[in-house]
Amino acid sequence: MADDLIPAVVTALKPFAELKGVLLTENLSNYQNQLVWMDRLKVNKIALNLISNAIKFTPSGGIVTVTPYCTSECNDRLECGFVIEDTGIGMSEEFIRHMYEPFSQEKRSEHIQTPGTGLGLSIVKRYVDLLGGTISVESRLHAGTRWEVTLPVTILQNGKMEKLKSTGTEALSGKRVLLCEDNQMNTEIASMLLQEKEMLVETAENGLLGLETFSASADGYYDAILMDIRMPEMDGYEAARKIRALDRHDSKTIPIIAMTADAFEESIRTAKQAGMDAYITKPLEPFKMYTVLQQCIEK
Repeated sequence: MADDLIPAVVTALKPFAELKGVLLTENLSNYQNQLVWMDRLKVNKIALNLISNAIKFTPSGGIVTVTPYCTSECNDRLECGFVIEDTGIGMSEEFIRHMYEPFSQEKRSEHIQTPGTGLGLSIVKRYVDLLGGTISVESRLHAGTRWEVTLPVTILQNGKMEKLKSTGTEALSGKRVLLCEDNQMNTEIASMLLQEKEMLVETAENGLLGLETFSASADGYYDAILMDIRMPEMDGYEAARKIRALDRHDSKTIPIIAMTADAFEESIRTAKQAGMDAYITKPLEPFKMYTVLQQCIEK
């Protein structure tokens, strides 16, 4: 149920806007109050990132307007989304071409005092893609920015949720995963997907830290390891080999699942030779990741 999702995000960000002297308003004229089935966590992250950015890059005295909407697509489907318009500093055409790349930040004198990681828009784009939606932007320097996000959702008939297809991954709830990944955006996305299945996630920024974290844990503490292949300090292959060589019972049995954008047969063979149980490619496909985790943990 998401009829109050966008208004709730706006309400949460109003104190931030007031501190900056920015007027944050809603336009609900085209909004149908519908009960729908959607991924609330991802939509919340998308809205939170875009609205907070609009406030951040709008000077005092400016306005940010959020317009949620729903339009009928067919009998049981809706196109729901929201438009965010601001009177802020805008973006250059050059930056717009690269804005979804991780760590992209436009160097402008107007926002020297607005630090950030440069990951916000990369995460937004990834979440929109995972939901099968679209995102577009119109912006001009010193003339403001207009974002539009559209997402497909399913109407809940008579206020009741139709029975969803089971992914067969209910047993993942409560399982503890060690996620070894050096890319901050990938870590956040993978952690969010795992937490959606009520899994417990702990992270390590490289293979060496992953090895040290596992070595310091109690026998049987972790149920699985998700191991990126290309990492600094120690890559995933070496980390997997060293974990398998540890003198403890669970080092021989814990599932170690490789994660990488490289899907060549040679890489898959190398992963198996290093003691890895399975191989999933990036960008991560949620259903595939859940299925592989389930199969490996239940072996």
